[in-house]
Amino acid sequence: MADTPKAPNTLADEDISKTLQGITIPPRPQVLVDLHLESAQPEPSLSEIINIISQDVGLTAAIIKTVNSPFFGLARKVSTVQHALAMLGLENALNIANALALRQAMANFDEDPLLVKFWDMQQDIAQACVTIARELNFSTPEEAYTLGLFHNVGVPLMLTRFKDYRAVMTVAYKKGRIIPVEDQFLKTDHATVGYYMARVWHLPEDLTESILQHHNLAEIFQGPAVNDKRRSLIAILKVAEHVCGAYRLLGNQSVDREWEGYKEPILEQLHLDEDELADLIDRLNDMGLRSDY
Repeated sequence: MADTPKAPNTLADEDISKTLQGITIPPRPQVLVDLHLESAQPEPSLSEIINIISQDVGLTAAIIKTVNSPFFGLARKVSTVQHALAMLGLENALNIANALALRQAMANFDEDPLLVKFWDMQQDIAQACVTIARELNFSTPEEAYTLGLFHNVGVPLMLTRFKDYRAVMTVAYKKGRIIPVEDQFLKTDHATVGYYMARVWHLPEDLTESILQHHNLAEIFQGPAVNDKRRSLIAILKVAEHVCGAYRLLGNQSVDREWEGYKEPILEQLHLDEDELADLIDRLNDMGLRSDY
């Protein structure tokens, strides 16, 4: 499988223009700009962060609803942003805020019926990611949630830009070589587009790099040493994608060829055997995840 070219470390205008092929990256909502500025202070003010989030009624409600979902497994329900921050910690709460603000920012891309199903599936993948991460005692399950919701953000942008993108996706998933096929036909790919959007939105480096590399499984699992946290994030994501059937909705395929090719190193990374995987999948299905997209 061909490797995904590593994106540049600087966002030079010429590089962005060439890579994005005319795709417009949605700007980061002002609430996230304000949160980033405050959280970057030497001593962030918790009361100011609570105030910033609370001014956005939609984001406040979404954070409380998400944190109270069974996928986060909190012992007590939260009723306020202050309570959510106390239960999760600042960094984790900001990860969730980023993920939920993304969904709001991309609302204009819902006119296509495929994209309505796409966002339903992304939500399920994100919920599966956080559940798997908690089951496996992964250190930052909220980052797994953010990756689950954000990893394919380039897909709706590509669908809007390229009229034949669905056909290209079908070929890509059929061959099990998603990024090389997209690059061959379109001179760019959804992982790179998603990476640039994640950089513009100032997501943590482990998340931006995981978005860039999430189809580059040869390098992640069989190449030189890779950041272990990043490898675990992508392994969690791949289990969640497989359970939720991303290959069916996006690639119109009955077989998950990525999973077939890299199942063993994925399970090895997560220290799971076949029986433990089956039990985990059963628990995810019992929690109401859909797989009929």
